[in-house]
Amino acid sequence: MRTPTLTQIQPADVVVVPASFTLLSMLTVEENVVLPLRLAGLDTDPEWLGTVLRTVELDGCAGTRLGDLSRGEQLRVALARALATRPATLVVDDLTGTVDSVTRHGAIRTLRRIAEELGLTVVLAARDAAEAGLPDRIPGDAVS
Repeated sequence: MRTPTLTQIQPADVVVVPASFTLLSMLTVEENVVLPLRLAGLDTDPEWLGTVLRTVELDGCAGTRLGDLSRGEQLRVALARALATRPATLVVDDLTGTVDSVTRHGAIRTLRRIAEELGLTVVLAARDAAEAGLPDRIPGDAVS
């Protein structure tokens, strides 16, 4: 498999999940997850939606309103929404800094599951590298 050059990477190939999550509280889990698809005029693939919700451990919550979820569950909704568009790379902006330590460890496990089960590249911007655990790879020029 050939590695694409920078000019070959399309914007939809890389999705950024901001630390603020940018979810809409009046929507359900499913409505939040499929929102980027609807805004782009794309159809929702129910099978992929199910896969995404299972991967982030929200498969029983599709109809739940955001206000009824914990902060950790909201974090997983933000991850699911990013995955809905089938990106190749997921860039996560310090999501773990906005939750407690138990939720933080669960989030790291979820990110690893996303990388392993869905085959995505996950880039985690973290304040404390120790919190992220040992990454699978660190480019030589990324270590300061």
